[in-house]
Amino acid sequence: MKVKHFKKGELICKEDAPGGEMYVIISGKALVYRMIEGNKINLATEEDGDFFGEISLLINCLRTASVEAVEDTEVMVLSKTSLIDKIVSDPRFALKMATTMAKRLEEAHRAISRLEGERKSLEMLYQTK
Repeated sequence: MKVKHFKKGELICKEDAPGGEMYVIISGKALVYRMIEGNKINLATEEDGDFFGEISLLINCLRTASVEAVEDTEVMVLSKTSLIDKIVSDPRFALKMATTMAKRLEEAHRAISRLEGERKSLEMLYQTK
């Protein structure tokens, strides 16, 4: 496990880049966002104790979002090996990860349902004309 420091405005990780590590914020604040059709879409703001980057670490895929330091930020960098060590030494961290990931999944399901409802409403609106 290592610690990295990022200055305000500095990119911590970039969407669509390979990622073999995740981050836990020790101090500071970071903005999670995606670029969609040239627009910056803010997804979340992470603070002390929050984590990000777990998706690419756990399932070995490209980064799903970019993360930028909103203020000077210090993070703990975890590889798969150091994540296992962290979970063994602090099992509550595993519970926090599982709970946070479940909340994020529930929020994503809610957003998908809302968008599907909007799509159906638009289809009905334009079919009646």
